[in-house]
Amino acid sequence: MILVTPALGGFSAGALVELISPSGQTLGTATTNAQGDASPVIGNYSGPFVVRVTGSSSATFFNERSRTQDAFPANAALLAVVPGFSASASSPSIGVTPLTNAAAATVVANPQSPSISGTEAEILTRVASANARVAIAVGLDPSVSLLARPRALRSATDTIDTSDRAALQMGVLLTALALAAPSNDLLSQASALAADARDNNGSFPRSAAVLIAAAGSVASVLQSYVPAALRSSVVPLLPDPTLSRPESQAAIALALQNQISATTGTPTPGPTITPSPAPTATPSPSPSPSPSPTSASSGISDPPATPTPIPMPTCPDGRTELGTGTATATSSVTGTGTATFGTGTATSVLIFESITNQTGTVFCSL
Repeated sequence: MILVTPALGGFSAGALVELISPSGQTLGTATTNAQGDASPVIGNYSGPFVVRVTGSSSATFFNERSRTQDAFPANAALLAVVPGFSASASSPSIGVTPLTNAAAATVVANPQSPSISGTEAEILTRVASANARVAIAVGLDPSVSLLARPRALRSATDTIDTSDRAALQMGVLLTALALAAPSNDLLSQASALAADARDNNGSFPRSAAVLIAAAGSVASVLQSYVPAALRSSVVPLLPDPTLSRPESQAAIALALQNQISATTGTPTPGPTITPSPAPTATPSPSPSPSPSPTSASSGISDPPATPTPIPMPTCPDGRTELGTGTATATSSVTGTGTATFGTGTATSVLIFESITNQTGTVFCSL
């Protein structure tokens, strides 16, 4: 059994939740209850799958922008693509939101008849990558899954009051996204986000203003809807709608690995580079000349060769040089902040690589 929570705002009873295999086979179905949750049974299936939530004549959701209950009709749908669950997952849960719907749009060609082509390994990677790209584009920390079940607002007097960090983060994000919508039609906004992601491989050039506005409204959402004791648990959103910042690629890779690890049950490796202070590179003294082989004919040693100067290391593969010398950094779980080098400073680029030789150390972007 899987606990599925659809959310624009919180849902009512009456929405149909289907679990569908990549080949289009229905694996399980359920209907949302009065709390807006559904619990379809997936049986022994363990691979990637699609979650589709469709409406009905009785289904509604709380519109966080207009503060009203809006219809979620039979022709409305939200999707999520799931890489799978580890066999050790005792109580798996999924959130199905406008953002998971956007990620699904990049891998599911026809939402009315969902399927995903490829081998299971290929589908797992495509699905995890789609979720990771959308998560970083909208500004989530790589440690928070786009599929996290949100604590969404359910009424005008409700609060986002959960101790589950991921549920809290997603609930705040959904409320901020609703408040940033250009109109009260949140279903149209969900469709626009999906179309943007589909056309741009999980980035949002057309929706950039909305995502940036949503990030800017987080402080207001915290003040209005989150109990004071929980506000510090919410990580600020750092959206990169076009995924154009160099550090976003490292964040996508980390979010992707987190999803695959959660699916396969393998531990997530730590960051490739830990931005701790690097030792000052001290040029090594030139080595003492070694005796050259004695000439057999003359009995006279050849003169020692003049050591060739070793140049400073350079950044390979066209990566950007951030600085040289030593590095000090202030960081967060997102790998963002400020790094100061002996000859340079980089802001919001804290996942970097140091390359050292006898002459010195250079710091390169990843």
